Amino acid sequence: WIVTWLAVTLLGLDLGLGAGAGFSLLNIVLRTQFPSSTLLGQVSDCEIYRDCKDSQVKEISGIKIFRLNMPLCYTNCDSFKTALHKRTGLDPVGVLARRRKAERARRKA
Repeated sequence: WIVTWLAVTLLGLDLGLGAGAGFSLLNIVLRTQFPSSTLLGQVSDCEIYRDCKDSQVKEISGIKIFRLNMPLCYTNCDSFKTALHKRTGLDPVGVLARRRKAERARRKA
């Protein structure tokens, strides 16, 4: 609302409201295209999960808890996949390929 107020004050009512609406749309698009994400870990002696960057948080061995701080929709699915691969260090395509290769080897044996 501050941007709209400044735009109305400086540009007039018509252009100011248009600039405010444009800024709001741009803000929504940028937030959905680039959502923030974190890996969660368990707080010591507690059932609360927080960002792993905190010093009191311990990551649970063998489990990765990934949090996307935005609803998942078709506009941000690519950034979701990229963030998931980057944060967890896992590549699902590679895991699936290794699993299929192991199944084929097991069937042959």
